[in-house]
Order: sequence, then structure tokens, then C-alpha cells
Amino acid sequence: MKTLLNFVVAICALSSFGGCSASGSNNKHQGPRATINFRLEKTIEIDLPFEYEAGFNLTSQAYSRNDTDFVLLGDMMEARLIEIDLNHGKFVRSIPLPRIARGRYPVFTFHYVNEDTIVILPDISNEHGLYHDSLLFSINIQGIENGSFNLNDSPFIMSWMDRDSSKATFFHHFSPMKMQGNTLFVNPLPLKSGMTQGDIEKHDVPELGYFNLNGMKDLYFQRIQYHPNERVDTQFYAHEQERLNICLRDPNTIMVSHANLPELHLINKNTGQFSSSNETGRFIPDPTPLKNSVVQPSYNPNSTVFRNLIFDSQTDFSYRFATYPSDENLKPGDLSAFRADFVWVGAYDDELKLIAQALKPSWFKLHPEPILVNGKCITIEQDGDRSKFKIQITSLDTVNLAQSEYLLLKDSPTSMTPVVSEEDVHLLFRELSIPSNCVVLTISAPSCPYCLDYATEYFLANLNRMERQNVFLVASDESASPQLRTVESPNILIVDNGRLEDILELNITNPALMIWDGNKVTNTTVLPPDQVTQIDQLLSEFQSSLRE
Repeated sequence: MKTLLNFVVAICALSSFGGCSASGSNNKHQGPRATINFRLEKTIEIDLPFEYEAGFNLTSQAYSRNDTDFVLLGDMMEARLIEIDLNHGKFVRSIPLPRIARGRYPVFTFHYVNEDTIVILPDISNEHGLYHDSLLFSINIQGIENGSFNLNDSPFIMSWMDRDSSKATFFHHFSPMKMQGNTLFVNPLPLKSGMTQGDIEKHDVPELGYFNLNGMKDLYFQRIQYHPNERVDTQFYAHEQERLNICLRDPNTIMVSHANLPELHLINKNTGQFSSSNETGRFIPDPTPLKNSVVQPSYNPNSTVFRNLIFDSQTDFSYRFATYPSDENLKPGDLSAFRADFVWVGAYDDELKLIAQALKPSWFKLHPEPILVNGKCITIEQDGDRSKFKIQITSLDTVNLAQSEYLLLKDSPTSMTPVVSEEDVHLLFRELSIPSNCVVLTISAPSCPYCLDYATEYFLANLNRMERQNVFLVASDESASPQLRTVESPNILIVDNGRLEDILELNITNPALMIWDGNKVTNTTVLPPDQVTQIDQLLSEFQSSLRE
């Protein structure tokens, strides 16, 4: 344990990294008609000695060691880390994660401190029976485990589990780890928990908290007394609206972007007091709750959803990203959840005043989350060849627009055609001759391995009932297991050439249930990893709604 938590030494190395560069930004380019210019400065192609799925990575991190800049990536498919030399544009090493490899659900995030300490946080939402013991652990750069931790006084809870919340732990942890020094900041509310504001208050689940990794095996949760603007308990939100995005500005200040709140919050870690952003002039609308709460869908297509949040320490600028609402005439759960590829981005100054806004260019990727090094944004891009990927280095500048240019930018999301629309899904289902008034289970390649296996095995185990009740399974050629391919059934439909993945894109990355009326999909619910085992219950709810 001696080298396990030598965090302070590493902070000096990390402090040189800022956020996205705004080197050209200044006061004369800030105001109601200022926009953000994304300038691609360099693309580095990295060749690997193995295949790597860049999309199956939740965390990327940049750091310096011996005057060299590195990027560290996760590889969930092979349970390892991949280190890249950024200065020379080459692969350095693969770091194995034996403990992750032994699990059946290889989802994890990480944080590099130094060569002796890389902290690993697995997501154990489907590893039933695992709670505190050895959840959080650390390795050195060779992959040798050198420490593990127990989490105590943890407030994490799942909505359907009737048990003391102190016995639960990090469920469905799908965001990059947020560490400042030896402090791990967390959002105690699990992603896609299904909890209402009343449930949150009943279980006294805080919005924010942290664990101090101070060299002890037992870690104790510390609550931050942060209480955002009062929410109405009668308002309900979709799963995607429950997210909270954390960005660390300094050891005592946290910036938070709630998916369903219009303002950014700058929070004092010690007191919980916060200030809110000035959103004057923002042209993307405020988030809105669901119109009803009969079944909580994965998406609320009628609402703006605020997402990634990144901070540039060199300029004190913050950048906030959000997806646009879809057609206002469609109800929650409709496939209007497949939003057009329009992502709003706003730039904020050190006082959280909105100073510029733009539409993100399609080539600038938000997954994995952009990483920050020497005042530049680093994003990962991968084409069809899995033995290589590209590192894109981008800077951001604010630029004033003429009034006509600004109006064109402001109105463009309502005047452009989506790259992938719900009509593509409808066309596919018609081509497959799926009858009307039935439930369709879709399984595509991006699904978590456990979720894919569970959904497939569930359908095959209940195949006779699925055929009687008019339930169809639509799988892709990449996601179909050998066992599924050998079963002959009119209710099992396998789509080739990656078409299903192309249609669903990144919007549905797990098994999903859809109601098909013969003309269009009228309801959609994605099964998150921590709820995939409830597929039978959700299927019954969908079938009941068909009979109503």
C-alpha cells in the first residue's frame, strides 16, 4: 500500500493539462452573436498490434511522464488498458486487467495517477451479490494489482431493491471517473434508476459526494450539502434526463450540468453553496419533463438533454454540450428519440456567463469524452479497420457572426434533415414483414456482452410463447450468437451488413423493446444493464398497453 496512493506527487504532472483551447478567444468575440469555431489542427493515425473497438471505451485520459505526453484508453472487450505515446504517435503498451477479465460484465472506468497507481472502477450492476468488497482497486503500469478498497456509508441504491441503501454501491457507473488529487467525486443517483424526486428524498440520496483515497483500505462516503433548485415531485423524467455531468475546476470547486436543468451550477465542495450560469441568449430550449408517467421511457424526445461538460483551465472557459428536442408532435417513447445529429455547444466564461454558442461539427466526437492536453481537445475516431484509430487534435475559438449568419445558425436545427430518422426503422420493419400490433425486441452489436447474452437466452428459452404472443426478435449479424443462428423460427429475424447498427447508431446501445403498429413504432424502451433481467416484466407491460 506504500505506493498505492501517492496522489499528491502526480498532481504536478497533471496540472499542465488544460481543457479545449480557446487561444483565439477574447472579449471582442463574446456576445449575443458570437459562435465557436472548431479547428482541426492535427490527425494522428495509431497502428495497433491487435484489434480494438474504440466505441467500447468509457474513459480516455492524457498525462505526462518523463517529458512525454501519453493518452490512456480503455478496452472493455479485452479487459485491458492501452497506452499511446502522443508525441511520437505510436502504441506503447497493453496493460492487462485480470480481475475485470474474470467477470462476466467487463465494463470499467479508470484514472491514471502515476506509474505505480492506476485506479480502476468496475461497473458491477449485473454482478449480483457483489457490494463493497474490492470494488475499487488499483494496479501499476504493468497491470499488477497493488491495492483494493471497501466503500462504506455508501448511499447508492436501486429503486426496486427494498434494502438498506448503505449496503448498495456504485451501480451502472457509465461516466468517466472524476478525481481531483486523492478525492474521487461521485453522483450517488444511479444512471437509469427509475427513481422519482420523491424516491430520492425518501431514501435521502444526495446529489453529490466524494471518497477520500487517503491510504486506507476502508473509504467513507462524504456528502456534499448541495441542493439544486427545488424540483416538483409530480414531474417525471426519462432515463436519459437523470444524468448529472461533473467537471472539476479546482480542489474545492465542482461544476455540474444536470441533463434536465437549464443552468450550469458552480458548487463549493465544502459548503454545497452554488451559483448558476447566465443563459441569456441561449437558442436551444430548456429541458422539459415527461408529459405522463405511465411507463418511464429511456428517452424524452420532446426535451433538450444537456450532456458533456469540459473545462479549459488555460482560459477558464467551460464548454457544455446538449442534444436538441425532436418533433414536438410526437409523444415520449416514440422513435423521435433518434434525434437528428445536431448537438448544441455553449461557451461560458469564468463567471458562467454564456459568451458563444454553435452546432458541433459531425467530425468532432463526444464518445469517448474529449480529453484535454496542453490546451487542446483530443478526440478518438475509428473507421472500419479495427487495427488502427485516429487521434484528432482540435482547438476552439470564438468568432463574431453577422446578424444574417447568426439567424441561419440559430434556425438550422429545424431546417435540416436527420442523417438517421425513425423512417429508416419503419422501412426495415416493413421489409422484414413484421405484422402489426406486436412487440419487437432489437439486439445490436453495441449491447453490453451480458445484456446481449441474457436477452438472447431469454428469447430462446421462451420461444414458443414468443411465437404465440407475436413477439419478434430482430438481431444483427454481428450480435446474433451461433445458437441463435441455428434456430429456425419466423419470429427470429437476423439483419445482415450492419444495417441494424447503422439505423440505431449510438442512440440505442442495448437491447430494446418496441411496439410496432404495422406503420410505425409507437413506443420504445431501452433495457439498461441494471434492468435487462426485468425484460419479462417490461414485455408484459408493453403487451398490456397493446390490449388497451
